[in-house]
Amino acid sequence: MSAQRGLPPEAVDAMFAAPVDYRATRRASRAVYDDILAEPRAPRPAMRAIAAPVTFSVVRTRYTSPTDKQRQRRRLTKIVAPLAIAALFATAGLSGSGFSFAADSPAAVSTSLEPLTTDLSQVPQTATDPFALPLALGIADASTVVPAGAAAADALDTDAAVKQAAADKAAADEEAAKAAAEEAAKIAAAQAAAEQAAAAQKAAAAQAAADKAAADKAKTSSSAKTKTNVPKSSSSSSSSSGQGYSNGTSATQSYDPGVAKGQFIWPVSGAKVTSPFGYRNHPIGGYYELHDGIDLAIKCGTPIHASGDGVVTRAGWNGALGNYTQISHGNGLATGYGHQSRIAVSVGQTVKKGDVIGYVGSSGNSTGCHVHFQALHNGDVFKPSNLVK
Repeated sequence: MSAQRGLPPEAVDAMFAAPVDYRATRRASRAVYDDILAEPRAPRPAMRAIAAPVTFSVVRTRYTSPTDKQRQRRRLTKIVAPLAIAALFATAGLSGSGFSFAADSPAAVSTSLEPLTTDLSQVPQTATDPFALPLALGIADASTVVPAGAAAADALDTDAAVKQAAADKAAADEEAAKAAAEEAAKIAAAQAAAEQAAAAQKAAAAQAAADKAAADKAKTSSSAKTKTNVPKSSSSSSSSSGQGYSNGTSATQSYDPGVAKGQFIWPVSGAKVTSPFGYRNHPIGGYYELHDGIDLAIKCGTPIHASGDGVVTRAGWNGALGNYTQISHGNGLATGYGHQSRIAVSVGQTVKKGDVIGYVGSSGNSTGCHVHFQALHNGDVFKPSNLVK
């Protein structure tokens, strides 16, 4: 309708009166629409080219035959009557439930909120009308729904177990990562220690090689010393024995070191002097030579003691003297011990006066068990008796 006017009150009362009188409703509708149609109206264009088919049908129904009131009323009655009946039933249902479109007063709002604190146990169990329960109470009850029964309990237990398993797995993963980090740190520390040890070993090897090279150089320079002022017969003995020292001259052979009495001792006690220091005929070769030491005869295996404090400079085989040991005592003084059965010290070892350095034997060019005891000053031999006073 273009006018959009409401129905008169008497028409509304007639429409919604109970029981429903369909004939009266139709008569009232006809009277109303007769008044509406009786008013002069300007005809509207049909808008056939623009309106939808349904709209076109309605416009055509209303405006195509304005003079045929009977047919117009019949068609409008078919439309309005069902709508009126539907409105009647809807109004009856809402009025039965106590619902109203009127605005509630503050007191009414307050009263409607009071059931929020109502317990479900206080509601009568015989109530069957769903609208008898307060709306707020129903909402509260719906928000606190808890599954019931053995299946629901199992579901809750399963959910808790799954959450606990996830927490345990996370803790285990964290512990595993921590253990892996600690193991990696230990491996790194071990590798660093191994590298340091290898570096130290390499440095020690380099130092040992340097020391050996220095010792070989000193040995070569010592063996290359020129032997001068030696009798012809004794020169052959010195060169053939390869002692690495010189017989010197008559002055060096009688050298007196001026040491205190008791500062040096004899290498063995109770031995017999079988050949003193000086020139003699060699007991094996028969040639004339300088005997550059004192032969102290004693039982084989007797311990040989260091004559004084010093450092071992030679320890090994030395030609005619067999197993030979030489000790440096400082200030150019040194002592030698030949024909040993076994050597008990090594080069570079520090010894004290009286320490066992070997054992009496008959190695090398020897006629029996004895120790060949030498005294040297700056590489030249001299009388051992001048050293041991």
